[in-house]
Amino acid sequence: MYIDKQLKLNINGVPQFVSIRAEKEKAPLLIYLHGGPGDAAFPLVMTYNKMLEQQFTVVIWEQRGAGKSYYKFDGPVTIDIFLNDLYLFQSGRSITSQEQRTHGCHIFPR
Repeated sequence: MYIDKQLKLNINGVPQFVSIRAEKEKAPLLIYLHGGPGDAAFPLVMTYNKMLEQQFTVVIWEQRGAGKSYYKFDGPVTIDIFLNDLYLFQSGRSITSQEQRTHGCHIFPR
């Protein structure tokens, strides 16, 4: 296994669980987005889609309000919020330099 990381990233002020797994270096990135909120994606992907790690760097992102990213809602969660989270996440802007040093997480180009 080239990379096997599970971490919580602060995305738009909300801690969100991310798993990053790949069997080889420089594999194309595949971000798994589930239908949330509420449902956990991690156990299902690990059970039924593990073979994707042979060809891709698989990022399982349990979005706000789902699985290991569950929190008590104190306001609405809208599609626009999810899209903004995704933009920050995929652009690498949600991953601070400290988090990169701490977790060794350099999957997004700057």
